[in-house]
Amino acid sequence: MAKSPEVGLEQLQTAVAYLAWVFEEGSLVAHYDEALRRELSYILNTLLEKVDGLPDEIPRHLVQAAAVRAIVSAADKMNEGDVDTSHADLEQNMRKAELKVGVQGHTLSDWQPTSTADGEMEYEATCKYCGGVVYANQLSFYTFMTDDCDGTLPPTDITIDEETIVALWDISQRE
Repeated sequence: MAKSPEVGLEQLQTAVAYLAWVFEEGSLVAHYDEALRRELSYILNTLLEKVDGLPDEIPRHLVQAAAVRAIVSAADKMNEGDVDTSHADLEQNMRKAELKVGVQGHTLSDWQPTSTADGEMEYEATCKYCGGVVYANQLSFYTFMTDDCDGTLPPTDITIDEETIVALWDISQRE
């Protein structure tokens, strides 16, 4: 049975993002020069951003042009030395977090920016099923999730009759 285009796209995006992280982290491809690994990682991340910004129904040759622009952009950044390593570290920690919780069965929402009590920027994502939270910043990531998630929504078979709703309303109005 063929998979839906949405599932195929999500799997491809996950694979490309993971490949970018593999190049950035380096232990699986230690035989590659570090500068080359960083450039390949940057190319893949830039490609994901450029493709995500393309309109629907775009001709194939323009999608290919986006790939070429990602390569040119990465080469320019490498030549200028402008690659923001803190952004690369953040991306790497986000990918590590996704990998860790994905193995545990969690399905994350999109990453959302948030700030810590110290005013530092970090990102958070929640499991679409169990509601657990994972945070990532330039230095590390940490989770508040169960060790495993079965990928199902919690039961919602709780029913409240009208009499209970009225009683709860009355209690809330007294306070």
